[in-house]
Amino acid sequence: SSDLGTGLLTLTFSETVDASTINVTQLTLQRSRHELGPQHAHYVLSAESVVSTLDRTVLTVSIAKNDLDELKRKDTLATFNETTFISLTSEFILDMSDNKIVTVPENRASVVKQYTEDITKPN
Repeated sequence: SSDLGTGLLTLTFSETVDASTINVTQLTLQRSRHELGPQHAHYVLSAESVVSTLDRTVLTVSIAKNDLDELKRKDTLATFNETTFISLTSEFILDMSDNKIVTVPENRASVVKQYTEDITKPN
């Protein structure tokens, strides 16, 4: 789920993952399941965004203020469920046995299940 008002991105995995191995720069928010296309159609999180939970099947990423401001400036991205998709590389996080997760490529990006609209304007 995605809540850009609070800056939280909740991710659900099929098994417990090691939160200390997360590399948020390997996560892309994109407008559609298709190719990334123009610059405004996607955004890669910076290393300033951090995971705020322990090892579990559900992790919450606190999106850094700079990332939130950039996402808010991209008026065609992450504006509701149908414009909020997530793709990941295998370098995003490890499971508890140190296995890489399965890549979610750009052309098979996952749509967010729940989206909370942001009503806060960027600075």
